[in-house]
Amino acid sequence: MLPSRWHCLGLVQHLTLDVQRFWFRAVVALAWWPHDLFGDPHLHTPRDVLLHVIPETACHAGHLDAARELIDGRRWLVLT
Repeated sequence: MLPSRWHCLGLVQHLTLDVQRFWFRAVVALAWWPHDLFGDPHLHTPRDVLLHVIPETACHAGHLDAARELIDGRRWLVLT
């Protein structure tokens, strides 16, 4: 568990449920945007959404790798 109390399963659930389901099911497929929460939409095409989700996923994968390293201590890539 990270100091913020996030754990590996919680991170994966956030990525799949909150990020990918929101962007691909709600925004792309149903063209829904929560104006009251986020204001005017800034991503207008499926391409825009995909280019937003890719770095979001990569960032969360990095967080997941950090959490895993705190658990087992193994480092996969060590730059010298």
